[in-house]
Amino acid sequence: MSEYHPNMPEISIIIPTYNRASCIRRAIDSILNQTYKNFEIVIVDDGSSDNTETIVKSYLANHHCSQIKYIKQRNRGISIARNKGILSATGKYICFLDSDDYYTPQSLHARITSFKKYTIDVAIGKYKLVTNQNRIAINTHNMISRHPNIIINNHDNAYLCDAIKFQKILIAEGPYTHTSSITFKRDALIELGMFDESLNLSEDLDLWYRAFLSIKHFVFINDILSVYNYYCNTHGKHLDKLFRCESKRYIKLIKLLHQSNADKQIIATAKKRICSRKYKHKGIYKYRAGKNLAALIYYYKSRSEERRVGKECRSRWSPY
Repeated sequence: MSEYHPNMPEISIIIPTYNRASCIRRAIDSILNQTYKNFEIVIVDDGSSDNTETIVKSYLANHHCSQIKYIKQRNRGISIARNKGILSATGKYICFLDSDDYYTPQSLHARITSFKKYTIDVAIGKYKLVTNQNRIAINTHNMISRHPNIIINNHDNAYLCDAIKFQKILIAEGPYTHTSSITFKRDALIELGMFDESLNLSEDLDLWYRAFLSIKHFVFINDILSVYNYYCNTHGKHLDKLFRCESKRYIKLIKLLHQSNADKQIIATAKKRICSRKYKHKGIYKYRAGKNLAALIYYYKSRSEERRVGKECRSRWSPY
């Protein structure tokens, strides 16, 4: 276990980046403008070929130099970049910010406050999704209003939650958070094994599953902590790679569930999820090939599988 000293930054923000010169200033500024100031920023440049390095070094040249670390490596993928940042960080707590996203002004204050109130290793918060289709902003669903039975205690907007009950929600509905709105104790994150470096897509969900299957409690911060800019065509260009990564992630999850003697219904749900995703990917392929009827059939199969999973969860599992 690493030793934390009071003169060290309390929280480290890891920013992996690759050719994001057009937006990395906004990400960095959103951290520098936080109401909570005891932080460090660890920027890991994954081999950018644009002027990302020049922009970051312009920050290093001013009075913020002591709060920013800049690491440049050859292009090795986002998981390796994030892990490099984690191991280079000195804060007691670790959070992440993708270089095309940004934090809300109270984000770090809300995170630190939740760790002061409860003895926990993980805190998650809400985020706002912004798409690139007419810049539509969508607030994430409120997990607390949907699943009040997982709440153990609360102080203001920080809800202590039962991770055992949340495991079922996590597999059936997803983690209710995004990479830029989750915070770990550094020691706990390293003990988990950090990000799987063989995954460059779906790597965040792999870590969330491992985290929430290994803890008893976590905090849900009922505030929007970050803004997630979702570029709709990003993953669509790499469907084969995405599905391979998702398949590997689900296989790891199912093995982990078996090892932890999880409820058989949870394991069955995980298997159904990957079937649903397979149908969705096949539908996209058919649509791109101009086979609209086949695409519609696969889309219907995907949605039917999702609905069936949700219905079974609500009827069989206590949090619903």
